[in-house]
Amino acid sequence: MKGRSIGKRIALALAAIAIGCLVWIMWSSFLPTTENAYKVLQTVVGLGVMIYLTYRWSGKMIALVVAIVFIGLVIWAMVTGLML
Repeated sequence: MKGRSIGKRIALALAAIAIGCLVWIMWSSFLPTTENAYKVLQTVVGLGVMIYLTYRWSGKMIALVVAIVFIGLVIWAMVTGLML
């Protein structure tokens, strides 16, 4: 972890975010549901993948920032009705 520059950490965090989004999109595409519980579950799984991979690849602080930002975005999307 010590040998990675901040640029590499950010790039790995962005890759982890892309993978988490892909998991979320695949889940919602192949297992479409209308119940809110399943929508929450698929969102939690996507966010969980993002946060876990970011933590493993980029470090604790970047994972914390990513978690806060994306949880805020999910809450904003739920409030404004933009959830799929």
